Amino acid sequence: DTLEPTTSFAECPAGYTGRYCTKLQTATDCTDEAKCMKQCRYDESRENHCSCDRNGVSVPQDTSRFECSLRLVNTSSQSESVRPLEQRLLKQITKHLKGANLIKYEEAKILNITSTGEVLFHFVGAKEDGQRVRELLMSLVEKAKLANFTLNPSHFSFKQQPTLLLQSVSVNRKDGRVGLGEDFEIKCIAQGSTSTTFQWYRDGVPINGSAAVRNVTTWVGPQDSSDKLVSYLMIESAQPLDEGEYTCQVVDWGIQQCKSVRLSVIQPLNVVVAPMSSTVQKGSNLTLRCYTAMNNKPGRGKLGYNWTRNKALFPMVPGKQFWEDLYPDGSILKLRDIQKGGVFTCQASEGVWGGEASARVDVLDSVLAGSRCPGEGPWSPSSPGLQASTHCPRGYHGTATRMCLLIEPGKGRWQVPDYSNCLSHHTALITNNRIVKENRREITTTMYHLSHPDGTRSKKELGSSSDGRPLTGFLHCLHC
Repeated sequence: DTLEPTTSFAECPAGYTGRYCTKLQTATDCTDEAKCMKQCRYDESRENHCSCDRNGVSVPQDTSRFECSLRLVNTSSQSESVRPLEQRLLKQITKHLKGANLIKYEEAKILNITSTGEVLFHFVGAKEDGQRVRELLMSLVEKAKLANFTLNPSHFSFKQQPTLLLQSVSVNRKDGRVGLGEDFEIKCIAQGSTSTTFQWYRDGVPINGSAAVRNVTTWVGPQDSSDKLVSYLMIESAQPLDEGEYTCQVVDWGIQQCKSVRLSVIQPLNVVVAPMSSTVQKGSNLTLRCYTAMNNKPGRGKLGYNWTRNKALFPMVPGKQFWEDLYPDGSILKLRDIQKGGVFTCQASEGVWGGEASARVDVLDSVLAGSRCPGEGPWSPSSPGLQASTHCPRGYHGTATRMCLLIEPGKGRWQVPDYSNCLSHHTALITNNRIVKENRREITTTMYHLSHPDGTRSKKELGSSSDGRPLTGFLHCLHC
Protein backbone atom coordinates (compact mmCIF):
# COMPACT_ATOMS: atom_id res chain seq x y z
CA ASP A 1 0.00 0.00 0.00
CA THR A 2 1.02 3.56 -0.67
CA LEU A 3 1.19 5.79 2.37
CA GLU A 4 -0.50 9.13 1.89
CA PRO A 5 1.62 12.08 3.10
CA THR A 6 0.24 13.75 6.18
CA THR A 7 0.93 17.18 7.63
CA SER A 8 0.38 18.31 11.17
CA PHE A 9 0.34 21.89 12.38
CA ALA A 10 1.15 23.19 15.83
CA GLU A 11 -1.07 25.82 17.39
CA CYS A 12 0.27 29.35 16.76
CA PRO A 13 1.06 31.71 19.65
CA ALA A 14 -1.57 34.29 20.51
CA GLY A 15 -1.74 37.09 17.97
CA TYR A 16 -0.16 35.08 15.11
CA THR A 17 -1.57 32.93 12.34
CA GLY A 18 -0.57 31.37 9.02
CA ARG A 19 1.24 28.17 8.09
CA TYR A 20 4.45 29.22 9.80
CA CYS A 21 2.84 31.42 12.48
CA THR A 22 4.53 34.52 11.06
CA LYS A 23 1.45 36.52 10.13
CA LEU A 24 -0.04 38.89 12.68
CA GLN A 25 -3.66 38.04 13.36
CA THR A 26 -6.43 40.57 12.87
CA ALA A 27 -8.32 41.43 16.03
CA THR A 28 -11.14 38.92 16.46
CA ASP A 29 -13.60 41.61 17.55
CA CYS A 30 -13.15 43.60 14.36
CA THR A 31 -14.60 41.72 11.40
CA ASP A 32 -15.82 44.77 9.47
CA GLU A 33 -12.84 46.34 7.67
CA ALA A 34 -14.79 49.57 7.17
CA LYS A 35 -14.88 49.99 10.95
CA CYS A 36 -11.23 49.13 11.58
CA MET A 37 -7.94 50.95 11.17
CA LYS A 38 -4.57 49.23 10.92
CA GLN A 39 -1.99 50.33 13.43
CA CYS A 40 1.49 49.33 14.58
CA ARG A 41 4.22 50.38 16.97
CA TYR A 42 6.11 53.62 16.28
CA ASP A 43 9.87 53.68 16.72
CA GLU A 44 10.79 57.33 17.26
CA SER A 45 14.52 56.64 16.91
CA ARG A 46 14.00 55.35 13.36
CA GLU A 47 11.59 58.08 12.25
CA ASN A 48 9.92 55.27 10.36
CA HIS A 49 7.37 55.85 7.67
CA CYS A 50 4.20 53.83 8.14
CA SER A 51 4.57 50.16 7.37
CA CYS A 52 1.42 48.96 9.09
CA ASP A 53 0.13 47.42 5.88
CA ARG A 54 2.74 44.69 6.35
CA ASN A 55 2.89 44.21 10.10
CA GLY A 56 -0.01 46.12 11.59
CA VAL A 57 -3.08 44.78 13.33
CA SER A 58 -6.62 46.01 12.85
CA VAL A 59 -8.26 47.62 15.84
CA PRO A 60 -11.91 48.55 16.44
CA GLN A 61 -12.98 52.17 16.54
CA ASP A 62 -15.29 51.95 19.55
CA THR A 63 -12.59 52.02 22.25
CA SER A 64 -11.41 54.56 24.82
CA ARG A 65 -8.30 55.02 26.91
CA PHE A 66 -9.08 55.27 30.62
CA GLU A 67 -6.57 57.10 32.81
CA CYS A 68 -6.87 56.95 36.60
CA SER A 69 -4.94 58.45 39.49
CA LEU A 70 -5.13 57.22 43.09
CA ARG A 71 -2.91 57.51 46.16
CA LEU A 72 -1.43 54.75 48.31
CA VAL A 73 -1.11 55.13 52.06
CA ASN A 74 2.15 54.12 53.81
CA THR A 75 4.00 52.98 50.67
CA SER A 76 7.22 52.67 52.66
CA SER A 77 5.76 49.77 54.58
CA GLN A 78 4.90 47.98 51.35
CA SER A 79 8.40 47.77 49.91
CA GLU A 80 11.66 49.58 49.88
CA SER A 81 11.94 48.98 46.13
CA VAL A 82 9.59 50.70 43.67
CA ARG A 83 9.74 47.96 41.02
CA PRO A 84 8.30 45.11 43.12
CA LEU A 85 5.67 47.54 44.37
CA GLU A 86 4.69 48.36 40.80
CA GLN A 87 4.47 44.70 39.84
CA ARG A 88 2.31 43.74 42.82
CA LEU A 89 0.07 46.78 42.42
CA LEU A 90 -0.42 46.16 38.69
CA LYS A 91 -1.34 42.55 39.41
CA GLN A 92 -4.09 43.63 41.81
CA ILE A 93 -5.41 46.37 39.48
CA THR A 94 -5.58 43.86 36.61
CA LYS A 95 -7.33 41.28 38.78
CA HIS A 96 -9.87 43.87 39.91
CA LEU A 97 -10.65 45.08 36.37
CA LYS A 98 -10.83 41.62 34.80
CA GLY A 99 -13.27 40.53 37.47
CA ALA A 100 -15.67 43.31 36.50
CA ASN A 101 -16.73 41.58 33.24
CA LEU A 102 -16.07 44.64 31.08
CA ILE A 103 -17.02 44.46 27.40
CA LYS A 104 -13.38 44.94 26.43
CA TYR A 105 -10.20 45.15 28.46
CA GLU A 106 -6.57 45.50 27.39
CA GLU A 107 -3.79 45.08 29.90
CA ALA A 108 -3.34 48.04 32.23
CA LYS A 109 -0.04 49.86 32.49
CA ILE A 110 1.29 51.89 35.41
CA LEU A 111 2.62 55.17 34.05
CA ASN A 112 4.11 56.60 37.22
CA ILE A 113 4.43 56.15 40.99
CA THR A 114 5.57 59.23 42.89
CA SER A 115 7.45 59.34 46.18
CA THR A 116 4.23 60.46 47.88
CA GLY A 117 2.40 57.32 46.75
CA GLU A 118 0.40 58.81 43.86
CA VAL A 119 -0.20 56.15 41.21
CA LEU A 120 -1.10 56.94 37.60
CA PHE A 121 -2.22 54.05 35.39
CA HIS A 122 -4.21 53.58 32.20
CA PHE A 123 -5.81 50.87 30.09
CA VAL A 124 -7.95 50.52 26.95
CA GLY A 125 -11.55 49.39 27.05
CA ALA A 126 -14.89 49.74 25.32
CA LYS A 127 -16.13 53.30 24.94
CA GLU A 128 -19.57 52.42 26.28
CA ASP A 129 -17.99 51.08 29.49
CA GLY A 130 -16.84 54.58 30.47
CA GLN A 131 -19.40 55.23 33.19
CA ARG A 132 -19.11 51.71 34.56
CA VAL A 133 -15.31 51.93 34.79
CA ARG A 134 -15.53 55.27 36.57
CA GLU A 135 -17.99 53.93 39.15
CA LEU A 136 -15.93 50.76 39.60
CA LEU A 137 -12.71 52.66 40.36
CA MET A 138 -14.46 55.27 42.49
CA SER A 139 -16.01 52.52 44.59
CA LEU A 140 -12.58 50.98 45.00
CA VAL A 141 -11.13 54.26 46.32
CA GLU A 142 -14.07 54.84 48.64
CA LYS A 143 -13.46 51.44 50.23
CA ALA A 144 -9.81 52.54 50.63
CA LYS A 145 -8.65 48.98 50.06
CA LEU A 146 -7.16 47.01 47.16
CA ALA A 147 -6.01 43.61 48.42
CA ASN A 148 -3.29 44.45 50.96
CA PHE A 149 -2.90 48.03 49.65
CA THR A 150 -4.47 50.91 51.57
CA LEU A 151 -5.84 53.78 49.45
CA ASN A 152 -6.45 57.41 50.27
CA PRO A 153 -10.27 57.77 49.94
CA SER A 154 -10.05 61.51 49.21
CA HIS A 155 -7.69 61.24 46.24
CA PHE A 156 -9.14 60.13 42.90
CA SER A 157 -9.09 61.41 39.32
CA PHE A 158 -10.45 59.79 36.18
CA LYS A 159 -10.22 60.70 32.49
CA GLN A 160 -11.70 59.00 29.46
CA GLN A 161 -9.99 59.87 26.18
CA PRO A 162 -10.53 58.47 22.70
CA THR A 163 -8.00 55.95 21.46
CA LEU A 164 -6.05 56.77 18.34
CA LEU A 165 -8.14 56.78 15.18
CA LEU A 166 -7.13 58.37 11.89
CA GLN A 167 -10.48 58.98 10.28
CA SER A 168 -9.75 60.50 6.88
CA VAL A 169 -7.22 62.16 4.59
CA SER A 170 -8.60 64.27 1.75
CA VAL A 171 -7.48 66.87 -0.77
CA ASN A 172 -9.65 69.88 -1.62
CA ARG A 173 -9.75 69.03 -5.32
CA LYS A 174 -12.09 66.70 -7.19
CA ASP A 175 -10.53 63.30 -7.79
CA GLY A 176 -7.27 64.55 -6.24
CA ARG A 177 -6.36 66.57 -9.34
CA VAL A 178 -4.89 70.05 -9.06
CA GLY A 179 -3.97 72.35 -11.93
CA LEU A 180 -0.42 73.52 -12.48
CA GLY A 181 0.19 76.69 -10.43
CA GLU A 182 -2.90 76.26 -8.24
CA ASP A 183 -2.80 76.18 -4.44
CA PHE A 184 -4.00 73.00 -2.77
CA GLU A 185 -4.78 71.78 0.73
CA ILE A 186 -4.73 68.30 2.22
CA LYS A 187 -6.66 67.65 5.42
CA CYS A 188 -6.09 64.88 7.96
CA ILE A 189 -8.77 64.26 10.61
CA ALA A 190 -7.96 62.13 13.64
CA GLN A 191 -8.95 61.54 17.22
CA GLY A 192 -6.63 60.77 20.10
CA SER A 193 -5.23 62.01 23.37
CA THR A 194 -3.62 65.41 23.96
CA SER A 195 -0.21 63.87 23.24
CA THR A 196 -1.11 62.94 19.67
CA THR A 197 1.25 64.20 16.95
CA PHE A 198 1.02 64.52 13.16
CA GLN A 199 3.64 63.93 10.46
CA TRP A 200 3.25 64.46 6.71
CA TYR A 201 5.04 62.47 4.00
CA ARG A 202 5.19 62.64 0.22
CA ASP A 203 6.14 59.36 -1.46
CA GLY A 204 7.61 58.15 1.82
CA VAL A 205 9.78 61.24 2.42
CA PRO A 206 8.99 63.53 5.39
CA ILE A 207 7.77 66.97 4.30
CA ASN A 208 9.76 69.84 5.75
CA GLY A 209 8.59 73.37 4.99
CA SER A 210 12.03 74.83 5.72
CA ALA A 211 13.52 72.91 2.79
CA ALA A 212 10.79 73.88 0.31
CA VAL A 213 11.26 76.42 -2.48
CA ARG A 214 7.91 78.15 -1.92
CA ASN A 215 5.35 78.73 0.80
CA VAL A 216 4.36 75.61 2.73
CA THR A 217 1.98 75.89 5.68
CA THR A 218 1.07 73.24 8.24
CA TRP A 219 -1.19 73.77 11.21
CA VAL A 220 -3.34 71.83 13.61
CA GLY A 221 -6.71 72.95 14.92
CA PRO A 222 -9.85 71.57 16.54
CA GLN A 223 -12.58 69.89 14.55
CA ASP A 224 -16.28 70.27 15.27
CA SER A 225 -16.07 68.06 18.37
CA SER A 226 -13.67 68.01 21.31
CA ASP A 227 -12.18 64.59 20.60
CA LYS A 228 -11.24 65.26 16.99
CA LEU A 229 -8.52 67.47 15.55
CA VAL A 230 -7.40 68.21 12.03
CA SER A 231 -3.97 68.79 10.54
CA TYR A 232 -3.69 70.84 7.36
CA LEU A 233 -0.95 70.73 4.76
CA MET A 234 -1.20 73.70 2.40
CA ILE A 235 1.15 74.18 -0.57
CA GLU A 236 1.13 77.15 -2.92
CA SER A 237 1.47 76.95 -6.70
CA ALA A 238 1.41 73.24 -7.51
CA GLN A 239 4.34 72.04 -9.60
CA PRO A 240 4.91 68.74 -11.45
CA LEU A 241 7.14 67.41 -8.65
CA ASP A 242 4.30 67.92 -6.16
CA GLU A 243 2.53 64.96 -7.74
CA GLY A 244 2.60 61.81 -5.66
CA GLU A 245 1.18 59.99 -2.66
CA TYR A 246 0.67 62.14 0.44
CA THR A 247 0.54 60.27 3.74
CA CYS A 248 -0.66 61.53 7.09
CA GLN A 249 0.94 59.73 10.02
CA VAL A 250 -0.65 60.06 13.46
CA VAL A 251 1.20 58.90 16.57
CA ASP A 252 -0.23 58.51 20.08
CA TRP A 253 1.18 56.56 23.03
CA GLY A 254 3.75 54.80 20.84
CA ILE A 255 1.16 53.66 18.28
CA GLN A 256 1.00 54.92 14.70
CA GLN A 257 -1.74 54.94 12.09
CA CYS A 258 -1.48 56.21 8.53
CA LYS A 259 -3.67 57.01 5.57
CA SER A 260 -2.74 58.30 2.14
CA VAL A 261 -4.23 60.21 -0.75
CA ARG A 262 -2.97 60.46 -4.31
CA LEU A 263 -2.45 63.91 -5.84
CA SER A 264 -2.14 64.46 -9.59
CA VAL A 265 -0.85 67.73 -11.03
CA ILE A 266 -2.57 68.50 -14.31
CA GLN A 267 -0.11 70.16 -16.66
CA PRO A 268 -1.15 72.05 -19.78
CA LEU A 269 -0.68 69.99 -22.90
CA ASN A 270 2.39 71.01 -24.87
CA VAL A 271 0.59 72.19 -28.01
CA VAL A 272 2.64 73.27 -31.03
CA VAL A 273 1.47 75.32 -34.03
CA ALA A 274 3.65 75.69 -37.12
CA PRO A 275 4.51 78.09 -38.54
CA MET A 276 4.28 80.39 -35.49
CA SER A 277 4.16 83.54 -37.63
CA SER A 278 3.47 84.13 -41.31
CA THR A 279 3.21 87.11 -43.65
CA VAL A 280 1.20 86.36 -46.79
CA GLN A 281 -0.16 88.28 -49.74
CA LYS A 282 -3.89 89.00 -49.80
CA GLY A 283 -5.77 86.30 -51.71
CA SER A 284 -3.12 83.63 -51.13
CA ASN A 285 -3.45 80.32 -49.32
CA LEU A 286 -1.92 79.14 -46.02
CA THR A 287 -1.91 75.91 -44.03
CA LEU A 288 -1.29 75.82 -40.27
CA ARG A 289 -0.47 72.55 -38.57
CA CYS A 290 -1.21 71.84 -34.90
CA TYR A 291 -0.04 68.89 -32.86
CA THR A 292 0.73 67.92 -29.29
CA ALA A 293 4.26 67.08 -28.21
CA MET A 294 4.67 63.51 -27.00
CA ASN A 295 6.27 64.43 -23.65
CA ASN A 296 3.10 65.21 -21.72
CA LYS A 297 0.15 63.60 -23.43
CA PRO A 298 -2.35 62.10 -20.98
CA GLY A 299 -2.20 58.83 -22.90
CA ARG A 300 -5.86 57.95 -22.37
CA GLY A 301 -7.73 58.75 -25.55
CA LYS A 302 -7.72 60.75 -28.73
CA LEU A 303 -7.39 64.49 -28.31
CA GLY A 304 -10.03 66.86 -29.59
CA TYR A 305 -8.93 69.97 -31.51
CA ASN A 306 -10.55 73.32 -32.12
CA TRP A 307 -9.48 76.60 -33.75
CA THR A 308 -10.22 80.25 -32.95
CA ARG A 309 -9.26 83.55 -34.56
CA ASN A 310 -8.52 86.52 -32.30
CA LYS A 311 -9.94 84.49 -29.37
CA ALA A 312 -13.34 84.05 -31.05
CA LEU A 313 -14.75 80.90 -32.63
CA PHE A 314 -15.11 81.12 -36.36
CA PRO A 315 -17.21 78.83 -38.54
CA MET A 316 -15.79 76.44 -41.06
CA VAL A 317 -16.52 77.45 -44.64
CA PRO A 318 -16.02 74.51 -47.02
CA GLY A 319 -13.34 75.26 -49.57
CA LYS A 320 -12.33 78.54 -47.87
CA GLN A 321 -11.50 78.07 -44.19
CA PHE A 322 -11.70 74.63 -42.61
CA TRP A 323 -9.73 72.24 -40.46
CA GLU A 324 -9.19 68.51 -40.46
CA ASP A 325 -8.06 66.09 -37.76
CA LEU A 326 -4.91 64.13 -38.45
CA TYR A 327 -4.20 60.53 -37.53
CA PRO A 328 -3.01 59.52 -35.00
CA ASP A 329 -2.83 63.04 -33.61
CA GLY A 330 -3.02 66.65 -34.73
CA SER A 331 -5.08 69.06 -36.80
CA ILE A 332 -4.47 71.23 -39.86
CA LEU A 333 -6.17 74.54 -40.58
CA LYS A 334 -6.45 75.42 -44.26
CA LEU A 335 -7.05 79.04 -45.22
CA ARG A 336 -7.93 79.80 -48.83
CA ASP A 337 -8.11 83.25 -50.49
CA ILE A 338 -6.99 85.00 -47.30
CA GLN A 339 -8.37 88.52 -46.89
CA LYS A 340 -7.74 89.17 -43.17
CA GLY A 341 -4.99 88.19 -40.80
CA GLY A 342 -5.11 87.70 -37.06
CA VAL A 343 -4.01 85.39 -34.29
CA PHE A 344 -5.10 81.82 -34.92
CA THR A 345 -5.18 79.61 -31.82
CA CYS A 346 -5.30 75.83 -31.75
CA GLN A 347 -6.91 74.31 -28.66
CA ALA A 348 -6.37 70.66 -27.75
CA SER A 349 -8.23 68.87 -24.98
CA GLU A 350 -9.00 65.44 -23.55
CA GLY A 351 -10.98 65.27 -20.34
CA VAL A 352 -9.40 67.53 -17.73
CA TRP A 353 -6.25 67.97 -19.81
CA GLY A 354 -5.94 70.85 -22.21
CA GLY A 355 -3.58 73.29 -23.84
CA GLU A 356 -3.30 75.78 -26.66
CA ALA A 357 -0.82 77.50 -28.94
CA SER A 358 -1.16 80.40 -31.37
CA ALA A 359 0.20 81.59 -34.69
CA ARG A 360 0.14 85.16 -36.04
CA VAL A 361 -0.82 85.71 -39.66
CA ASP A 362 -0.22 89.10 -41.32
CA VAL A 363 -1.84 89.87 -44.68
CA LEU A 364 -0.24 92.37 -47.10
CA ASP A 365 -1.59 94.04 -50.20
CA SER A 366 0.12 92.93 -53.38
CA VAL A 367 1.83 96.34 -53.64
CA LEU A 368 3.68 95.79 -50.35
CA ALA A 369 4.40 92.11 -50.81
CA GLY A 370 7.75 92.81 -52.42
CA SER A 371 9.08 94.49 -49.27
CA ARG A 372 8.82 91.34 -47.17
CA CYS A 373 11.83 89.66 -45.64
CA PRO A 374 11.97 86.36 -47.54
CA GLY A 375 11.57 82.98 -45.94
CA GLU A 376 14.87 81.72 -44.60
CA GLY A 377 15.30 78.31 -42.97
CA PRO A 378 12.79 78.05 -40.11
CA TRP A 379 11.77 81.71 -40.57
CA SER A 380 8.63 82.31 -42.59
CA PRO A 381 8.36 85.47 -44.73
CA SER A 382 7.65 88.54 -42.61
CA SER A 383 6.64 92.13 -43.18
CA PRO A 384 9.00 95.00 -42.21
CA GLY A 385 8.41 96.23 -38.67
CA LEU A 386 7.12 92.87 -37.47
CA GLN A 387 8.78 90.31 -35.26
CA ALA A 388 8.73 86.76 -36.56
CA SER A 389 8.64 83.79 -34.21
CA THR A 390 9.67 80.17 -34.53
CA HIS A 391 10.44 77.21 -32.34
CA CYS A 392 13.88 76.94 -30.79
CA PRO A 393 16.43 74.64 -32.45
CA ARG A 394 16.54 70.94 -31.66
CA GLY A 395 17.78 70.32 -28.12
CA TYR A 396 16.18 73.51 -26.81
CA HIS A 397 12.67 74.54 -25.93
CA GLY A 398 11.04 77.94 -26.02
CA THR A 399 10.50 80.55 -28.72
CA ALA A 400 13.09 82.30 -30.86
CA THR A 401 12.33 85.70 -32.43
CA ARG A 402 13.70 87.77 -35.30
CA MET A 403 12.91 91.28 -36.48
CA CYS A 404 12.32 92.23 -40.09
CA LEU A 405 13.29 95.88 -40.71
CA LEU A 406 12.77 98.13 -43.73
CA ILE A 407 16.29 99.22 -44.74
CA GLU A 408 15.19 101.11 -47.86
CA PRO A 409 11.92 101.66 -49.71
CA GLY A 410 10.48 98.35 -50.88
CA LYS A 411 13.19 96.22 -49.30
CA GLY A 412 13.19 94.44 -45.94
CA ARG A 413 16.14 92.76 -44.24
CA TRP A 414 16.33 90.19 -41.47
CA GLN A 415 18.07 91.11 -38.23
CA VAL A 416 20.11 88.77 -36.03
CA PRO A 417 17.86 86.10 -34.44
CA ASP A 418 17.23 86.31 -30.70
CA TYR A 419 17.60 82.95 -28.94
CA SER A 420 17.69 84.33 -25.38
CA ASN A 421 14.42 82.58 -24.49
CA CYS A 422 15.64 79.19 -25.66
CA LEU A 423 16.43 76.86 -22.77
CA SER A 424 18.70 73.89 -23.29
CA HIS A 425 17.27 70.51 -22.38
CA HIS A 426 20.45 69.91 -20.36
CA THR A 427 19.86 73.11 -18.36
CA ALA A 428 16.27 72.05 -17.75
CA LEU A 429 17.54 68.66 -16.55
CA ILE A 430 19.96 70.35 -14.12
CA THR A 431 17.14 72.54 -12.83
CA ASN A 432 14.85 69.55 -12.30
CA ASN A 433 17.65 67.63 -10.57
CA ARG A 434 18.17 70.61 -8.25
CA ILE A 435 14.49 70.62 -7.34
CA VAL A 436 14.55 66.86 -6.77
CA LYS A 437 17.60 67.30 -4.54
CA GLU A 438 15.81 69.97 -2.54
CA ASN A 439 12.84 67.66 -2.14
CA ARG A 440 15.13 64.87 -0.92
CA ARG A 441 16.51 67.20 1.73
CA GLU A 442 13.12 67.05 3.40
CA ILE A 443 14.32 64.52 5.95
CA THR A 444 12.97 65.99 9.17
CA THR A 445 9.86 67.86 10.12
CA THR A 446 8.31 69.33 13.24
CA MET A 447 5.75 67.25 15.09
CA TYR A 448 2.65 69.38 15.63
CA HIS A 449 1.06 68.66 19.02
CA LEU A 450 -2.66 68.61 19.53
CA SER A 451 -2.21 70.41 22.85
CA HIS A 452 -2.99 73.69 21.07
CA PRO A 453 -6.75 73.51 20.37
CA ASP A 454 -6.79 77.20 19.48
CA GLY A 455 -5.44 76.25 16.06
CA THR A 456 -1.99 77.82 16.46
CA ARG A 457 -0.31 78.04 13.08
CA SER A 458 3.23 77.04 12.29
CA LYS A 459 4.04 78.68 9.01
CA LYS A 460 7.24 78.39 7.04
CA GLU A 461 7.46 81.38 4.71
CA LEU A 462 10.11 80.67 2.13
CA GLY A 463 11.35 82.88 -0.63
CA SER A 464 9.85 81.87 -3.93
CA SER A 465 12.19 80.29 -6.42
CA SER A 466 11.96 83.02 -9.00
CA ASP A 467 10.90 81.93 -12.42
CA GLY A 468 13.65 84.29 -13.60
CA ARG A 469 15.58 83.78 -16.74
CA PRO A 470 17.08 80.44 -17.68
CA LEU A 471 20.61 81.70 -17.05
CA THR A 472 19.70 82.81 -13.53
CA GLY A 473 18.28 79.39 -12.76
CA PHE A 474 21.36 77.73 -14.24
CA LEU A 475 23.79 79.84 -12.17
CA HIS A 476 21.74 79.07 -9.08
CA CYS A 477 22.16 75.37 -9.81
CA LEU A 478 25.95 75.75 -9.69
CA HIS A 479 25.63 76.36 -5.95
CA CYS A 480 23.39 73.33 -5.29
